[in-house]
Amino acid sequence: MDFGTPLIHSIIFGSLLAMMIPSIICSVFILFYFIRFREVVKRLNNHIILALLLINFIQVISEMPLTLIMLRTGFVAIQSPTFCLFWIDHYLPMSNKLRLYTIYMW
Repeated sequence: MDFGTPLIHSIIFGSLLAMMIPSIICSVFILFYFIRFREVVKRLNNHIILALLLINFIQVISEMPLTLIMLRTGFVAIQSPTFCLFWIDHYLPMSNKLRLYTIYMW
């Protein structure tokens, strides 16, 4: 299967965008809940949930727009060797760790 066709890019773009918008809304709502009700943050079992939520929120608002731009236009938004090294060294391992921690938490 060729993932380079415009139709596949449009399908992936629509799917990611459809999941990204509710993800941001839910994350903001839950973060607001944690800020408003401080007694929830004091419980030890909620610390890992808060940490995962923050990591996921940062990843969604920083990494996903770049992926969506690439899928929509067909070009990488920031074309520099430094950014490519940063992307490979930091973003990819972070998303893999987040998935692993989410499985542990579940």
